[in-house]
Amino acid sequence: MSMTVKRCILIISVMMAVTLCACAANKDTGKGRLDELKKKMEENVVSSEESGEPQEKLSSKEQKDDPTEGKMAGLFARAFADGTVENNGGAFVRAGNRIYFRVYNTRSLAATTLGGLYIDEVSAAQPSTLKFLDLDTDEEVEVCEVYGTGPLYVTQWGICIASYTDGVPSTILIDEDGNIDEDYLPAVITGVSADGRLISVSTEPEDRDDLIPVLYNGDSKIGSPADDGEEDRHYSAYGFVGNSMIGITSRPGSMIVEAFSYDENGRLVILGQVGHYDMETYTLSPQVEEVLGSDDGGFITATYRDGTADAVVAWAVFEFTAGAEDSMKELDSDLTSAKYDHTYPEVTVDKKGRAKLSAHGSNEVYLSERYFGDLMCTDEDGNEMLIRNDYISDPGEERKYITAVVDGAYFADDIACFIELDGKHNEEEDAGFHRAYDLTGVRFSCLRFDDDHLNQGGFPSHMLSDNLYSSGWDKGDIDYSRLVGEWEAFYLNVEGSEQDVGGNPEMIRFNEDGSAVTYLKDSKTGKISRKRQLHRGEADEYMDNDYAYVYYSDDEDPLRGGVCTLSHNVLKMFWLYHYDGTSTGTYTVKYRKVE
Repeated sequence: MSMTVKRCILIISVMMAVTLCACAANKDTGKGRLDELKKKMEENVVSSEESGEPQEKLSSKEQKDDPTEGKMAGLFARAFADGTVENNGGAFVRAGNRIYFRVYNTRSLAATTLGGLYIDEVSAAQPSTLKFLDLDTDEEVEVCEVYGTGPLYVTQWGICIASYTDGVPSTILIDEDGNIDEDYLPAVITGVSADGRLISVSTEPEDRDDLIPVLYNGDSKIGSPADDGEEDRHYSAYGFVGNSMIGITSRPGSMIVEAFSYDENGRLVILGQVGHYDMETYTLSPQVEEVLGSDDGGFITATYRDGTADAVVAWAVFEFTAGAEDSMKELDSDLTSAKYDHTYPEVTVDKKGRAKLSAHGSNEVYLSERYFGDLMCTDEDGNEMLIRNDYISDPGEERKYITAVVDGAYFADDIACFIELDGKHNEEEDAGFHRAYDLTGVRFSCLRFDDDHLNQGGFPSHMLSDNLYSSGWDKGDIDYSRLVGEWEAFYLNVEGSEQDVGGNPEMIRFNEDGSAVTYLKDSKTGKISRKRQLHRGEADEYMDNDYAYVYYSDDEDPLRGGVCTLSHNVLKMFWLYHYDGTSTGTYTVKYRKVE
């Protein structure tokens, strides 16, 4: 899994989109797709043995002497030894049989953001709750309340988080029992080595006016490339390849950027140039987006950004060998398009060490169309896999509301964890062609794909319930008062075929007494036709018991249906016609509430 230094902390909320259909011969349940997904997962997953019983707790200082020896083998040291540390430096990090994540205080999040995706900073003025999901018991356990910001980093001695107290940067350490060392390192953490021993931080020494990277072994300082390098250079670290800290260096006022590696023996090696400096159409310095690799082989992804939007206009990917001077060479690039498309490729490396470029890196969770579409993930080799189809509806051209998966990880034991956010368009805060969105909801989710965690529809079950002022509704958790009122259809799909809603859109009105009525309404005259009274009912053989609302009519052609999802004022309902218990047709309608 790559180690990426993000300029922004990505946050989000989850809307659990559900597709009803244990009826109609598994037609829309996704069960067939899930079987295919599970088969592919089983082929790629490398199983690891479970850890032993927790052993006697020791301080981080004692464990640092030899964290994998005897009683000193704590949870985190064992996880590194067993190879069960995954997605280190992410919002969700696995260590052994636990997946750690942080739930933020709502006042720690930016209320309005451009694009609805990026949250500039998580304020240290409010604490967050560190939790873990126990994969043996499915229990969600609260570890501690902690001040801090940014991603989680697992080391052999505990979890590290960046912190700012009265404007002073530092790194705190939380051990497996929730004990907090607030003065662990006097700088902000930026990465952890593959074996969990070495930690890179970014600090501003008294004798310099810039930030420099410093390498530690636990809490023991090793040194900095700025100490051993040239005095008139800037140095920045972006992560680790194996046990070598990787970063870039440049001279003030120069466009020439070079990559370096720095190991635990204090050996600084210049790997070669990053970027191109002979482009005819424009002249830009490269910006490092990602550093990843294993053992000694690594890759750097660099972009060229321009304009007030800081848009990506070109990119290049380089490969190198840590510790090998002048080993940097270009793997691939796109320097001629000059398109402001905000995209660049991700690098994935398979088990044989072969690299490939794709839209998404390994072990990611994302939406197929960025803001809507299918919920997808990639395995460790970067192979795409479908989790749920039609997970979030197309927001349309107006995009008054938006939902996005902004951070997530797929773990090797058939587990996908992710964060979603909901946003409502705030036109007054728009900046040019960039839309501003007020954050209306954040949700943390975990899906498990093993047979013990599939619901009746054949879908992975929702595991985490953490939810911050969310407008998204999950199955079985719908506030009926939000349904009351009139809704107008804008999307119709009959037997898998999308159709035009037309000039007489289907309407549905929910009444305060729990009943509902459907009808057609002429958009020009307002004339109502084909009115049908619906009654609140219980789930039966045609409906999945997990769904909160089921409606039926007493007409000659009984109509049954249920609320599937409701988020940011988009209601999706599944309808089933049947006679004498035999299905005669299905269709899905999406509605928007009439204000």
